[in-house]
Amino acid sequence: MTTVRTILAIIAFESWQIHQMDVKNAFLHGDLKEKIYIRLPTGMPSPLSNVVCKLKRSLYGLKGIVILGFSFIQSRYDSSLFIQRSLKGIVILLVYMDDIVVTRSDQEAISTIKTLLHSTFHIKDLGQLTYFLGLEVHFQQKGIFVNQHKYIQDLIQLVGLTNSTLVDSPMEIYLKLRRDEGVLQQDPTFYRKLVGSLIYLTITRLDISFAMSKFMQFPRHLHLSTVHHIIKHLLSTFSRGLFFPAGALTQLQAYNDSDWAGCPDTQKSTTSWCMFLGEAPISWKCKKQDSVSKSSIEAKYRVISAACFEIIWLRGLLSELGFSQAK
Repeated sequence: MTTVRTILAIIAFESWQIHQMDVKNAFLHGDLKEKIYIRLPTGMPSPLSNVVCKLKRSLYGLKGIVILGFSFIQSRYDSSLFIQRSLKGIVILLVYMDDIVVTRSDQEAISTIKTLLHSTFHIKDLGQLTYFLGLEVHFQQKGIFVNQHKYIQDLIQLVGLTNSTLVDSPMEIYLKLRRDEGVLQQDPTFYRKLVGSLIYLTITRLDISFAMSKFMQFPRHLHLSTVHHIIKHLLSTFSRGLFFPAGALTQLQAYNDSDWAGCPDTQKSTTSWCMFLGEAPISWKCKKQDSVSKSSIEAKYRVISAACFEIIWLRGLLSELGFSQAK
């Protein structure tokens, strides 16, 4: 998703057009280069015992493939980014499963790619990008606004907090949750489902990143109340999202910070960073550090090191996209 946000920031800055296409049964177009066998599904009759089937076509869950210079993902969770350079500029092609997003300043080049793909695959042209992987994309005169409005509404209805009291912040001030505080939940499945949904929501809502629960293994009632507090905050701020301004500078900026021994259970510190491309936030993280820091300086060195890894990767990505950063 950092790649997606970076591309949207560049599109807003350059005022490029972005189109979306959908490939029908994309995974069936891949030619297998190796022999793959699968076991028969449970309940399927077979004349022989221990029979397996040899795959003739790709299935979800396998590795990615490349066709006509473009990748059509077999794996359900993978995505690929392809860049084609020419004298007129670059073409950016983002593929996720059977969804394809293509962008460039030249409309003619986009039409050429669409024609090429249509000649080989059954593709539905969805026009200008409006909805992608749960993200609602709104093109405005001053830039691009991205939110997850419908996703938040569905989450609120799932929990049944539609008529709840609104709260201004994603978590209570000075609240420090403990691992063994309160009564264990009888069935933690629903709690984990809510936390998983909130984690996906951090794609556009970095304001809830720090408030996210870290007690997935043995959740308690107090932890569930904290999750409800976050959802009530979303109820009052469901229209918020990310804004990628047009004409802004494309200089990469990074900010990082850490607490010290902030976790009352493990005494571990928390790594936090936020990175901007111009004025557009494209990458952020809020995570407990892997080991205990003996001082606040050590905790800060750890977060600086982790942030530098992300900066180096982002500089490489921006260089590939044609927006190299000054040293």
